[in-house]
Amino acid sequence: MAGVTDERIGIVGTGNVAWHLARLCSLSGVSVSGVLVRNADVARLRSVGERFDVPLEDNLQQLASKSDVIIIAVNDQSIRTVASNLQSFRGLVCHTSGSSSIDVLAPFCRQRGVFYPLQTLTALQPVPRGEIPVCVEGVDPSVVQRITKIAHTLGCPTYEVNSHQRMVMHVAAVFACNFTNHMLALAYRIAEKEPAAKPLLQPLVKETIRKALQADDPKSVQTGPAIRNDKETLEKHLKLLDDNPEIQQLYQLISKSIAQS
Repeated sequence: MAGVTDERIGIVGTGNVAWHLARLCSLSGVSVSGVLVRNADVARLRSVGERFDVPLEDNLQQLASKSDVIIIAVNDQSIRTVASNLQSFRGLVCHTSGSSSIDVLAPFCRQRGVFYPLQTLTALQPVPRGEIPVCVEGVDPSVVQRITKIAHTLGCPTYEVNSHQRMVMHVAAVFACNFTNHMLALAYRIAEKEPAAKPLLQPLVKETIRKALQADDPKSVQTGPAIRNDKETLEKHLKLLDDNPEIQQLYQLISKSIAQS
């Protein structure tokens, strides 16, 4: 454990990551110097600012003047723009991206790092403390130590990784989270004409995830017609999907991948 931080944290952004950062800071007694507001999402701003009792700022330089650390929690395309306006800031600047290198901050920020929460985060939907692992990267060991201390104060387990390793983890996370969720959305879409489908599918999904998490390798608990090479059933399924060629093609590709795994 790296101790308890007394850093003053400035948050740039009002999206999902910013909301959870503000919440964790509020729960952990970490000082939030402000949250930079750049859009008109009133409901979300109230959630971040009022619910967690943190000041809202509309000027980046004012936010920087009262912060020790600035955490840039914006989309990847905006990180460089925000960082370019922090060239006079002498504190620590971190971004929260899984796919952007630490070097995106290099032209502008001397003290720089990455605070990447490897978790699916949605504003207004709290995640328990301890269940948001943070991938940490810093320009030097002292920066890594500072970011680690902040994360541990927020109750987040930390893993020190470089930018390439973080990208690998981000791609894996897209498969594990985003693609999995999309598959569930498609499953509901396929079965939407059957009223009993949703309650029937939910226990199946829970057991599938439970087995996958308990197995040393999810491949070892794979079931279904593709892994059995049940061509007759596969053809029946494809026939049923004739009216939706995009899903039909996806079914073929995934079945082939399972069979060849």
